Amino acid sequence: MLTLGQIQLRGFFILNQQLVIEWLESYAADEKNDQWGMRQVLEIHDAYLTITGYDPTTLCLDDFAGFRGFLNTEMG
Repeated sequence: MLTLGQIQLRGFFILNQQLVIEWLESYAADEKNDQWGMRQVLEIHDAYLTITGYDPTTLCLDDFAGFRGFLNTEMG
């Protein structure tokens, strides 16, 4: 089972970290907590993409269902 801390320690593999930071600043510029929470979700999603080998540009509804299963299994 993975933990959020383990995921955060390894950093981003699939998603570009600089683009994530810029995106967060533009969409959650007022709230540091919102940026932190959104970054955590993106880090978890990046871990899922890395483990499964999915390309983030071709995600479909089935992939999001798989992501939900990943969250239930790995994150408890």
